[in-house]
Amino acid sequence: MRVCMDTSMDCSVLGPCLPSVDQIAEACFERLEAEVEAGGAVGDAHLLQLHHLYGKNWVNALRLVDDCGVTCYVAQPSGRTAFRVKGKAAGDHYSVFPRHFCSCQAFFYEVVCKSDALCCKHQLAARLAVLTNNCSTVTVSDEAMAGMLMQSFGQDSAH
Repeated sequence: MRVCMDTSMDCSVLGPCLPSVDQIAEACFERLEAEVEAGGAVGDAHLLQLHHLYGKNWVNALRLVDDCGVTCYVAQPSGRTAFRVKGKAAGDHYSVFPRHFCSCQAFFYEVVCKSDALCCKHQLAARLAVLTNNCSTVTVSDEAMAGMLMQSFGQDSAH
């Protein structure tokens, strides 16, 4: 059976199209989000599906959320959001855009370079913390948000 991962291709030429693993994982997470938004609880079946798809990163993300390791920063007046998630060492924090980026080394190595993982534990923790309403929210100015993000990339916020 062939797998068509390019959504721009005409899959009828190749035969049955199967979704990619990241599409399956995203669909599982979206079903979980919809269920919680409809007033349901996070069920064991969803947790097991996500554990199967994300492996050790899922378990580590659950720990981060349980330890209240996720902070959501909301910039005003733009309304832009970014997350800071605790690292292993005391004082370590990573800047996270849950579906797109994390400033940790694991994201660069496992997700970007090797494609061994769909995302890192910090990205999962940010999404899960929002879903379970288990993150603190801090309102900052747009300038403060820019400075925070520049600092996380090793740049001086004064430039």
